Amino acid sequence: MSLAETVAEAPSVAPPSTKPVAVPAAGTSESLLAIPDFRLLLAVQVLFWSSSSVFLMLPKYLALQFHANAFWIGAVMGGLGMGAVLMAPAIGPLNRRWGRRRCLVLANLCMALGAFLFIGVHGPGPLAVFARSLHGMAGAILYAHGTVLVIDLVPRHRLPSAIALYMTAGLLPNVSSPPLAEWLLATHGPGLVFVSAGLLALGGAALAWRLPDAAEMPAATSEAGQAGRPAVALLAVSLLFGLAAGVVFTFHQPLALARGVQRVSDFLVAFTLTATALRLVGGGWIDHFGSGRVAFWTGAGYALVLLAMAAMGPGWLIPLGICFGATHGLFFPTFIAYALSRGDGAAREVRMAWISAADKFGYLCVLPLGLVANAAGYEVLFVIAAALLAVGVFILRKSREE
Repeated sequence: MSLAETVAEAPSVAPPSTKPVAVPAAGTSESLLAIPDFRLLLAVQVLFWSSSSVFLMLPKYLALQFHANAFWIGAVMGGLGMGAVLMAPAIGPLNRRWGRRRCLVLANLCMALGAFLFIGVHGPGPLAVFARSLHGMAGAILYAHGTVLVIDLVPRHRLPSAIALYMTAGLLPNVSSPPLAEWLLATHGPGLVFVSAGLLALGGAALAWRLPDAAEMPAATSEAGQAGRPAVALLAVSLLFGLAAGVVFTFHQPLALARGVQRVSDFLVAFTLTATALRLVGGGWIDHFGSGRVAFWTGAGYALVLLAMAAMGPGWLIPLGICFGATHGLFFPTFIAYALSRGDGAAREVRMAWISAADKFGYLCVLPLGLVANAAGYEVLFVIAAALLAVGVFILRKSREE
């Protein structure tokens, strides 16, 4: 069964599931898509990121519609990181109070609210930053609770490929949402685009209500908090990766426009198709070589892609998108699997929240980097990001040797 069929066959909204989470035995060779609750979680993932990926076109929209400079493009897009960082301390308490199912519903509702608020945005300013920060909060909640629910639903030995498949479900909308949003923004204006994004997120909330809840979480203790906190080295890698991703997703569009490229969504489509193909075909390969080794080599390649993006010219977007998909697309899920596998199962939501917060704090660095771009040009940002990501790759290698 294909992922598209899985999403299409997701059941209609019904009362939430109260059955315990059933994990297949460790020795089974059963397909991950044969797990009903995992299929439903994939459907939620697709709807949430179908809404979110619409806003990957914001840099072009801000540059062309409102003539925003690099600072304001960075400020609005940086709101995503701001929201995620602010939400991180609340992840553990939210899970203990509401459970994973309600937290995933909340994530989709926050995404919908942020989308609807953009209808009233008439220029770069506080409302746009606030609406984008709601998306960051939504993403932080979804990352923490959705990824941990994957761990509950699949056998531990299938974790790297399961997380890769889960994240691929969130990546697939990049094939359709950005090009469609780019066309609709140019032909029909922003109202239809942002309303559609909000409705997709509301659909995700309705499906999330049917997901199972995990067992009741114990009260927080300082020991549990320490157990859930990842090693400082892994937080540093996550931060540097987030900075690199923030530079790419925020500034590749204005750089491409400055180099004479008008159809910028081709980069996102090529990235998505490549990353999706590698994650789906290479799941067993990832499991065989191990998430830490795959994360190291793809991270090194990612740094080289950033250097190539600094020299971007007409006709480069599709090849760069393919290379970006082969590096960024594999690094992220394998690094997450590596980080979550280090340590026991205690306070996994807290661990994921720390990793996500570090990633989005790095993304938040696009705020001051917009000033650097105004002074020195966009290409300088990609060189800086490449150098810093190379440092992160070295840190990852040292952590694997410990």
